[in-house]
Amino acid sequence: MTRARDNANLSPTIADARMPNLTGDITTVEGAVATTIADDAVTGAKIENNPTIAGNLTVSGDIVPSTPMSHRNMIINGGMQVAQRGTVTVTGSSYGGPDRFTSFISAAGTWEQSQHNMTSAELNTTGFSSAYKMKCTVANASIGAAGYAILGQRLEAQNLQHLKWGTASAKDMTLSFWVRSAKTGTHVIQLFHDEATGYNSIAYTIAVADTWEYKTMTFSGHPSIAIDNNNGTGFRVYFWLDAGSNLTSGTLTNNTWHTTVANRAAGQATLADTVNNEFYITGVQLELGSSATPFEHRSYGEELARCHRYYQVLQASVTWGNGFGRIRSYTDRILNMINLHTEMRVLPHTITWPVIGQGSGEVTFLNGEGYPTTHGSVTSVWATPTQVGISVDGFSSVGAAGLTTWAYTNGIAYFRFNAEL
Repeated sequence: MTRARDNANLSPTIADARMPNLTGDITTVEGAVATTIADDAVTGAKIENNPTIAGNLTVSGDIVPSTPMSHRNMIINGGMQVAQRGTVTVTGSSYGGPDRFTSFISAAGTWEQSQHNMTSAELNTTGFSSAYKMKCTVANASIGAAGYAILGQRLEAQNLQHLKWGTASAKDMTLSFWVRSAKTGTHVIQLFHDEATGYNSIAYTIAVADTWEYKTMTFSGHPSIAIDNNNGTGFRVYFWLDAGSNLTSGTLTNNTWHTTVANRAAGQATLADTVNNEFYITGVQLELGSSATPFEHRSYGEELARCHRYYQVLQASVTWGNGFGRIRSYTDRILNMINLHTEMRVLPHTITWPVIGQGSGEVTFLNGEGYPTTHGSVTSVWATPTQVGISVDGFSSVGAAGLTTWAYTNGIAYFRFNAEL
């Protein structure tokens, strides 16, 4: 479309490939815009339909984006940088591999969850140095009607209020990611609305086995059931790996909210049927709107701090000092307080303590007089989202109450605090 230029009022012209200086207010230009703006000044036109500007653009006023330019990605650790747990082998649902992603597995073989370090060729293709790797180590070629294997992330409800679910203005979201699968054909992505037990699935296709492919898809927001404003789960993002007939015998209609279990993963490929089948994902981004934007790269420190809200690992020798730590002692037990890295989502519902003993990676205590002690177990006396008090009970010889007792490790011992969704 072309508008004639009036030199008196500098009306805009939508023409060929010369670059503009945008210096005035912009009103409206209707219709498709397939070329660039050509006038030296534009004073009365709103440019629509995603025009492309090939070159430099100078704006003398403020840039006011309609969507955030940062904090777009609702997924935590989508670049798979942080992996505090390391490699974990599971037959059921469990966290392992890169943080914040978890498996949901039932009667679908045994899987190894790990962080995959990308080769230079993979980095060149995807732009990411790490990926989440799911590897089938014990196959189940017939997982049964109710079986399934899923990789997913639970999203905290209070972080999702801007989506306006449950209203007439419920927002669309776009999911983008890099994926590599041992199986070609149909794979399924699903949103699971925890407040509604509702499902919204979209199928995508793996064209070439064991090859990185970029995918993007847009989900409609739920128009009738809101997400609670609390620190529980708002919804989950599911990457299906396998599913039994109870979950696949229906018909999958892309981007449709429903409650029919048989429609959840219809057409899904079967990755649990062969040992060494592998599934990888990275660059996972979920954002407002109907278009995928470039991945929001965050520093390792930023992602680690976000992950610490849900899971933390503290080295015992650091927690109790540099190799040694002083702990308040009573006649039959020792008390100590551990400060967490950051406030956790809730009180840690699982705390893993270092092993007590004399071997490498274990914790040894000396009583107030400096003699070795015998003892029973480590338990939590109290906890807050920022601190945990611990008790080491069952001592036969702590010494007089109030004496300082020492703890040290011969190797590397860890406390692990779990407040996951």
